[in-house]
Amino acid sequence: AQAWRAGQVDRALKALEGMRTSGPWAGAATAELAHKKDLLQQYEALKIGQAPRGDDAYYARLLAFHGALDPEQDAYFLQAAATALAPYKDTALRQAQEAASRAQAAWARYRENGGISGGQRLESTVSPAFRNQARTLADAQRDAQAGQRVYADLKLDVPPAWKTSQNEIATEMDAQRKALLDLRNVLEPPLLKTKLALLGGQSDEERKPTQTAR
Repeated sequence: AQAWRAGQVDRALKALEGMRTSGPWAGAATAELAHKKDLLQQYEALKIGQAPRGDDAYYARLLAFHGALDPEQDAYFLQAAATALAPYKDTALRQAQEAASRAQAAWARYRENGGISGGQRLESTVSPAFRNQARTLADAQRDAQAGQRVYADLKLDVPPAWKTSQNEIATEMDAQRKALLDLRNVLEPPLLKTKLALLGGQSDEERKPTQTAR
C-alpha cells in the first residue's frame, strides 16, 4: 500500500503477486491486484502526464477515472489525474451547473402540474398527463444525477441548495416507483412495465424479487 501510494507501481504489484499464491491473504491480495491493474490500465490508456488532449470525450473519461480513485490509497494517481484534469475543471463545473439548473426547472414544472396522482397511476392506459409528468420527473432525476456525478468525480461537495432539490427529486421518484409496484395485482403487467419505464431507471417490475421457498 505504501509503495502504491508513492507511485512505485512495480514494487506494489510484485508484492501483491507474492501474497496471492497462498496463505490467508490470498483472496484479498488477488482482488486487490486485479483492482490495481485495472486502475493502471486506465491510467496508461489515458496517457496522463503527456500533452493535454483538449478533447471533451477524453476529459470525460479522465473525470470518471479521477472520481474512481481513493484519495488516500491512490494518492499518486489522484494527484497526476487532478493535474491533467485542471484545464477541464471549469468546463465540467459549468456543465454540472447547467444540469442542476435543468433539474430544478423540471422539478418545478412537475410540482406546478400537481405531480403524479393516485388516479393517474391507476388508469388502465398511459394517459398524456401521466406520460408528461413521468418524463418530467425522469428528466429532473437524470439531470440532478448528472450534476451530482460531476461533483463526485471532482471530489467536491455539492452546493447545499442543489442537494436539497436532488433529495426531493429522489424521494419523489422512489415514492412513485413504490406506489406503482404496489399496484402489481391491479394493473396489467405490460401497462405496469410501461409506466415504470417512463420513470426511467429499472424496469421489468423493478427486477422482480425472487419468492422465498416454503
